[in-house]
Amino acid sequence: MDPTRDPKTLIQRRGPQLSPATVGTVKANGPIAIPSVPPAPQAEPVAPAGAAPRLLDRLREAIRVRHYSIRTEATYVDWVRRFILFHAKRHPRDMGAAEVSAFLTHLAVNRGVAPSIARLSRGLLTAKSGGW
Repeated sequence: MDPTRDPKTLIQRRGPQLSPATVGTVKANGPIAIPSVPPAPQAEPVAPAGAAPRLLDRLREAIRVRHYSIRTEATYVDWVRRFILFHAKRHPRDMGAAEVSAFLTHLAVNRGVAPSIARLSRGLLTAKSGGW
């Protein structure tokens, strides 16, 4: 048999060498690489089994029920987190329009946030009584 036509020789001459861990089976047309699978993303901590869901978990669930994108979910959660931290970790159910106004004033005056972002956060924060 001609060594240039031998399937093993042809396989060895094709492309870069693959490590044994990434090579599946060898066929006449070459090695099959098994793609590496990235690790699953780590979920944020969830409330213990017997406890009621926490505020941000309820917010995430309400957003997912409405089929918003994952980026929208992350943005909304971030704005609510900023609002809570701005008011020294007080729960939003204990706050009202005055606190929302103070937060929006802080964003506009001290942080230089654009009016469109202020409208977004105002809409989100005033909708807090809508189920989450």
